[in-house]
Amino acid sequence: MDKVLKLAKNAKVMIIKNICVNDGLANGVTGRIVDYIENTNSQLTHIKIKCDSTKVGRLHRISCPNCQGQETIRVIREIDTIDQQYTDFRSKRGTKQFPLRLSWAMTIHKAQGITVDQVAISTKDMFGTGTGYTALSRVRTLEGLFLIDLHVNKFYCNENIDRVLSQMKQIKRKQLIFQNSSNYLNILFH
Repeated sequence: MDKVLKLAKNAKVMIIKNICVNDGLANGVTGRIVDYIENTNSQLTHIKIKCDSTKVGRLHRISCPNCQGQETIRVIREIDTIDQQYTDFRSKRGTKQFPLRLSWAMTIHKAQGITVDQVAISTKDMFGTGTGYTALSRVRTLEGLFLIDLHVNKFYCNENIDRVLSQMKQIKRKQLIFQNSSNYLNILFH
């Protein structure tokens, strides 16, 4: 986790640790910061986030008394312990940080499984079969797709897929025969 985490209200963030996978609070979930919660010593203890998906954190919003009836979840500051081995002794040290990072942009790998209204995709450093498809298939509509520095040669199919497709038996289009009845329509393949 980062040593210094600079955040602001309405900042787009990503959870970078599995908090409760059964509730969808998993590494890669995104949302926006709504508020900060401090303890009596004015120390930041929680960050309130509204997740992009309303399905995420549903159980948390039911069980957390401070989140009931709200669209937000609370992310707690966690201790990340680091073991260090020195020549004559072993020590542990920890850092206390929120499992969050700014997320105005993300890698194609991190974006797998999400769907968005708008996306800007740079194809400059794209590599690997299927990466182009994964990137392009994240957006709901063509109007929401913005391609930056398009490199058409970055979009290609795995050679094995081409080979398998060429070996598949070609299926001829069969003639359809429609039979009308007073109550229903039959479509027969001939």
